[in-house]
Amino acid sequence: MTRPKLLYPTERRIYHPELAACPHCGSPARLLNYLVSDKWIQTLTGVLSIAVRPSHCPDSACPGFALRLRSVAARHLALPGCTYGLAVVAHLGQLRHQQAQPFRAVQAALAPHIQISLSAVRLLYHDAYLPLLAANERAHKETLMHLAADHGGLFLALDGLAPAGGEPQLWCVSEVLTGTVLRAGGLTQYHQAAFAAFLQPLAATWPIRAVLSDKQQGLEAAISTVFPHAAHQLCQTHYLARLADPVAVADMDLAKTARTGVRQQLGPLLRAEARPATIADGVLTVTGLVPSSPPAAPRDSGTVPGAASSVAAQANEIVSDLVRRVRYLLTLASHPPQRFAGLDLLQGLEEIRRLSHELLAHRPHPTLHALVECAATVVGQVREKRTHVEQAVQWLTDIRTLLDPARSVILSGAGVAADLSAYLERMDREVTGDSGWEPLVAHMWGVSRRYWRGLFHTYDQAGLPRTNNGMESRLREVRRRLIRTNGQAGQTAQQLQRVGAWELISSAATEPEQVSAFATVDVAEWQQERERVREHRRRFRLHNRNGPRTAQQFAQLRQAWLALPGAGTG
Repeated sequence: MTRPKLLYPTERRIYHPELAACPHCGSPARLLNYLVSDKWIQTLTGVLSIAVRPSHCPDSACPGFALRLRSVAARHLALPGCTYGLAVVAHLGQLRHQQAQPFRAVQAALAPHIQISLSAVRLLYHDAYLPLLAANERAHKETLMHLAADHGGLFLALDGLAPAGGEPQLWCVSEVLTGTVLRAGGLTQYHQAAFAAFLQPLAATWPIRAVLSDKQQGLEAAISTVFPHAAHQLCQTHYLARLADPVAVADMDLAKTARTGVRQQLGPLLRAEARPATIADGVLTVTGLVPSSPPAAPRDSGTVPGAASSVAAQANEIVSDLVRRVRYLLTLASHPPQRFAGLDLLQGLEEIRRLSHELLAHRPHPTLHALVECAATVVGQVREKRTHVEQAVQWLTDIRTLLDPARSVILSGAGVAADLSAYLERMDREVTGDSGWEPLVAHMWGVSRRYWRGLFHTYDQAGLPRTNNGMESRLREVRRRLIRTNGQAGQTAQQLQRVGAWELISSAATEPEQVSAFATVDVAEWQQERERVREHRRRFRLHNRNGPRTAQQFAQLRQAWLALPGAGTG
């Protein structure tokens, strides 16, 4: 049984309507002799007892006679049916939404100021804060209408998060210039009809000038159907990544060969360095209540007795740094079309070889000799593969340069397209008859043809980005914030499924701004949005691992089922 809260109001306020005259006839409004909306409200500074004394038009023939005027200021203190002030809701959201605090930490932060349970914190966040955020976002509708009029239409960016565990995929559409979320929610199907149904309400609300997206199957056709007159810009980063697919495969093969060669020659050195003989049982530097011994202060080998051993130790430490550098190079990963692990590994080995040569000219060391021999051998073994990958990477770099807005600032989309077409044709001529290069160039031609229609709108549409990185960053930031909040990847996936669409909406920069924004939200709009949140979360009501709670839910389902008419009844 829930224990009732014991609240002791510190102040009593009676609010009168701000409107002094009847909105219909203009006659002075008359206060009525009773109070409405009489309740207690918990704020961050104390408990208020408030009530509203309504007014109406004294003329019985006026429509304002039946109208009850109320106070706007009282409405701005708290939501209907809620005993927590809007400032509490905004503060709770600030802790959870911006500072990524778990619900238990939010409850602990609020406990010194108000009486609130952990379950009430969760309820207030999902039933008040998130719906208020979404309802307030719709206040930008008029601004977007003016923006569309000034720019001849809106610029849209859309992207989705990969679905997890067979659940719907979260998709988001935002306006590029303002970042406003226009539409966000889950899709259970990923074909043209589903995308068209998701996008159609936008076409009925604003004129759309351009759309930025990835090249997903069914999405292109849906965009051309829903927005037939809008330019569809495809993400150039994804285009370059698809161009680099075979290059990445060749580079990974190069990296594997080089790593194998390094481990074969330097394996004992790398493994021995990982467990230094000077550290007992392989334990490195340790801190805490029982830390490791402090390191010895460095000594001047020219003035301290035993300088020879000190010099040897310093030399070994320098060589150890180079061995650690080799180990790091073996862990490099590729990030095409910009970073390639195989090429970076070989470049790093050559740098180590050159430095080792310089060090050996001054003082011999067996490990330096091993590093030089290893680097020379490995680089020599993969010279032909490396040349092949370097040429392909150079082609990718040239194509990236052709698409770079800094270079194309004075070029139109047609001009950039002509330059890219000429470059691809030149590549084709250079590799004609070469069986090693022809498949790669054919692949680049094929990818370019598939992307061609959507690559060049960005140069003719001022303000239209050429990549979808902004939307992807927004989705990644929500992931990072939720994983900071939950601390578990599985909990983050659940949160994205259950309220991800509402988590994508940005909040105000400060709490006072958020309170002011919430105060202007229409109550009916908030109530409708609250029902949307509840409807979405209802589909996950059986998604829990709490045995007693599941048994209770099953009992409710069983009771509802048995209340239905039986099969043999009319």
